[in-house]
Amino acid sequence: MSTKARGHGHDTRYVRLQKNYCFACGRNNPEGMRLKFSYDEERDCFVCRFRLGKRFTGLTYSEADKLSRQNKEFIKDLFPSSDIFVTLFPERAQRVVGQVGPQTHGVQRMLERIGFRYVERVDPFDGGPHFECRTSEVTLLRKYRTARVAPEDLALEVAEDMLVSVERESGRNRFRAVRSQVRIDDQIVYLPAQAKELLGVSSGVKVSLIPFESG
Repeated sequence: MSTKARGHGHDTRYVRLQKNYCFACGRNNPEGMRLKFSYDEERDCFVCRFRLGKRFTGLTYSEADKLSRQNKEFIKDLFPSSDIFVTLFPERAQRVVGQVGPQTHGVQRMLERIGFRYVERVDPFDGGPHFECRTSEVTLLRKYRTARVAPEDLALEVAEDMLVSVERESGRNRFRAVRSQVRIDDQIVYLPAQAKELLGVSSGVKVSLIPFESG
């Protein structure tokens, strides 16, 4: 019967450690991961299989995600302050760190189209990539403008396809938005009668406008 080779305690070439105090496998390190390694004869190396998130946090992904909606400061306290080496992860995990899932490639394309870029940082819980963009560089915000509704309805003519919205200080529906054909003349915007009805706006009301970019 084959047996798994295991070791207890080890030293490092450059840093002297207390016995069993390694961050990865030291059972005497209260802040360590306390991983269990076994010897792989075929690859002639020690390997370890583990789930990163719960090992560090004591929480499942769903529990951590729910908690992060109320308070994100706890994340810094849960994870170790020292570096985490991705090369310690299983190969299957290494392949997906920083990668977008198959179901969210469309979201990635949408973000990149309006100016967002991957910033070489990943989510601490699921390993997904972080995309960021300066507010001043978001194309939709750069094209954002406001105008007041014209008294006349939009006639059958060449117009722009835009997202039109209105915000109110009170009421049940304080924000409404519709996709509509519009024509802007200086600070006045001409809207179809149906768009006005859906937004609940009349002549002189201030609305917000963003070009609707499909594709």
